[in-house]
Amino acid sequence: VSLANHGRTFHALCIEPFCRKLTDSFTAAFLARYHRLAWLPLYYPETLARELAGLPHNLPNTDFAYPTSGAVATLVQRIEAQVRAVPNVSVIEGKLTSLTHREGRGPFTLSTAAGTEISADQLVWASDPEQLLGLIGRKSDVALEKTSLVLASALVDSAELGTPRSTLLLPEDERLPFRITNQSFAAGQAERLSRICCEWNAAFLDGSPEEMSRRTRDALFDLNIVRRHEAVAEVYVDAFKGALALPTRTNFDLSARRDQQLATLLPGVMRVGPAAPFGATSLNDQIVQGIKIGLELGGGAWC
Repeated sequence: VSLANHGRTFHALCIEPFCRKLTDSFTAAFLARYHRLAWLPLYYPETLARELAGLPHNLPNTDFAYPTSGAVATLVQRIEAQVRAVPNVSVIEGKLTSLTHREGRGPFTLSTAAGTEISADQLVWASDPEQLLGLIGRKSDVALEKTSLVLASALVDSAELGTPRSTLLLPEDERLPFRITNQSFAAGQAERLSRICCEWNAAFLDGSPEEMSRRTRDALFDLNIVRRHEAVAEVYVDAFKGALALPTRTNFDLSARRDQQLATLLPGVMRVGPAAPFGATSLNDQIVQGIKIGLELGGGAWC
């Protein structure tokens, strides 16, 4: 898709190194219909050429919305609070230890480490599929290929910011993050300290959190995000090892095998979210899946 859109030169100079830097994989490994999951920009060279030449083009601008009153997690927390308040919803918290069933169908009984048992005729599973298999004493016969991610969150003196940018993508130079986002600027907030997030692919990183903090400060200075190293008040580094299952052909095939294993062993379990088919795990996907499950379980009032 990228080669068809951009041609070999633009692809080789921009898209290929960005994919390599972002995912530690080459573009040929990815499925075209899932390209957005790897956050690869697909811009047409003709559009870029006309824009740089100051010529009019017919494509409308793309408007991006940014949460101004909190993170997406805030929305999820509000939804959870509303669900907990529904009269016929019970929430039982605790580590699950086993699942009993009748030939993969209901009635189902979940047991917790505290000795609590939850029984129902129908079961909807929205967590890790490997955990579901573990509850019946089985293991997945596949292991998806996963890449790692490091997030460096910085608090920066707003008075020392250089050129204001909402988001900066860096397709080349593995010494720098692949994406830098000024979250305060994007949200239209003017405060003494600005929140800036730097995203690194852990495959290209070596060193301790202290070393990553130093590299983040250097990157913000080198890119004129801040005018002085001292403007960075604090950096918090969080590493997510093996966090992302990328949309590669290999992972698609492995996921299909795992889905077949689950369908054979537990055909009566409805699966959504991370346990759903490959590539259907975004928040929007899960909202639609939840509405569908509500309808299937008899929630005729859903709209």
